[in-house]
Amino acid sequence: VRFVSEQLGFGYLGDVSAVGNPFFGYAGDEETTEDSCRVLAGQINRSLADGHVPARHYPPVEHRYLSPTYRGPGFAVDGPAAAKTGGKTILVVTGNRLSEDPANAAVVESIRRHSRNNVEVIELQDRQVGPCVGCYLCDFRVEGVCVLKDEYEAIKQRLHQVDGIVYIGSCASGMVDCHLKAFLDRCWGIAHRPSLEDKYGFVVTTGGGPLGADAAWYLRGVLNKTGVRCIAALTQSAAHGPAFAATVRRTVEDLDRALDERWQIANRFNTRAVTWTFRDLVATSGMVLQADYKFHKEHRMFDYPSPGGVNALMRLLFKSKALERRMMAMGGAQVVKGREKRLAAYLQRGGRLGEGKEISEQEK
Repeated sequence: VRFVSEQLGFGYLGDVSAVGNPFFGYAGDEETTEDSCRVLAGQINRSLADGHVPARHYPPVEHRYLSPTYRGPGFAVDGPAAAKTGGKTILVVTGNRLSEDPANAAVVESIRRHSRNNVEVIELQDRQVGPCVGCYLCDFRVEGVCVLKDEYEAIKQRLHQVDGIVYIGSCASGMVDCHLKAFLDRCWGIAHRPSLEDKYGFVVTTGGGPLGADAAWYLRGVLNKTGVRCIAALTQSAAHGPAFAATVRRTVEDLDRALDERWQIANRFNTRAVTWTFRDLVATSGMVLQADYKFHKEHRMFDYPSPGGVNALMRLLFKSKALERRMMAMGGAQVVKGREKRLAAYLQRGGRLGEGKEISEQEK
């Protein structure tokens, strides 16, 4: 939030991070979060009153690195082609169309030339993969199939069939391109059931300049959460073209070796973090996702029993729209009641409300 605010020219005073479950809000800590919002509002009011402009933390970034239309430069791919003696398959998933992205095209060419294994490429810009709608049904259904009818399921099945996986994303503002991001968002179900754990891969971000490392960190996290052993996260730097080309080649050769030798790579928290989150949901909230529970029980990732009554109610909830609306309305009413009670207690303690007011569309 601070980085984006400062790149837009705003003075950054702070933000509020709600404490609680990362998937279902800040239940159980509303008072602390609301008070943090009041503190921040007071800081904003004082800064507006006296003209205070906080010092920048991040240096300005060239505008081209903030543009989603910017493409990184390609690089020369040297050296003889490796003999295809591996017998395995590496799937390369790139967001942008290769004919329009010279940097991604150069990375793909390097993988094809230097890998001893078969290489398949999917250009998501030419495939029909829509954004995730957040329905969670890929978790509630045992088969884990997405309800959206497009090409995602076919690509997901291919991920399970190949031996190695490589993600290549063009970086804009520290995040990967929209095509790859939409696809990775759809991999929600795989992240909660890391069923790609017998595979190896690496990730590459191109064209991002000083922001590429942020996008590479994101891609590495996604790859790890699905169970893939990520051997490297590479970031293109236009100032070091030959060095980057050599690094891509060495990483491709390492991926071949990892597939042959079955490298053992320590889990760097990401995958376990997801399973721990759902373990805690089972133990504390009864939020049992049937498909997740079955997978995690079979793989001995946690041993909490499934509270059958709550589980049955949740499945019924997602089948009946009327019941779902009623439950949502009841939950909303409880939230409003709790907020009013906390506000009254705040005022009794001597708290004060601001003098601001909402601006109508006509006033704007």
